[in-house]
Amino acid sequence: MIEITPRLDKYWDSPLYFQLYKYIKEEIQKGSISANTKLPSIRKLSEYLNISRNTVERAYHQLLDEGFVESRPRSGLYVVKIEKIFLPPQKYNISTKTRFELEAKKFKYDFSYGKIDTDHFPLPVFRKIKRIFHLHRLELPYIFLLSYIYLVP
Repeated sequence: MIEITPRLDKYWDSPLYFQLYKYIKEEIQKGSISANTKLPSIRKLSEYLNISRNTVERAYHQLLDEGFVESRPRSGLYVVKIEKIFLPPQKYNISTKTRFELEAKKFKYDFSYGKIDTDHFPLPVFRKIKRIFHLHRLELPYIFLLSYIYLVP
């Protein structure tokens, strides 16, 4: 049996059972808790961590539901061997130079939000239409006047 010592804080946004579940799950994924390792009983772990049995039971049930542990009759909970496909992806350390080179890459079509292609926008035509609407705004029907108010500050 292993000793589980997570840092649980009742003042965090997430509930205690979720903090415990997340800790055990991450330890299993990292390999700190190997396959076929028996987890402490609900009673022993709750006494050791000084938390409610319901909290430990709920964390264990979450691990059981997600397939990280299996229940063996009259024996307890054991860690299941996790396939590599289910492990979280490793974070690759990209150098600062490479990251900036990737960000500076020019695209033929820029679909980023908030950028206007001023090279192809018909600005002279837009100004002419704006000027016409501004000069004749009182002669326009009510519906056009409302749209004009929203378009032109």
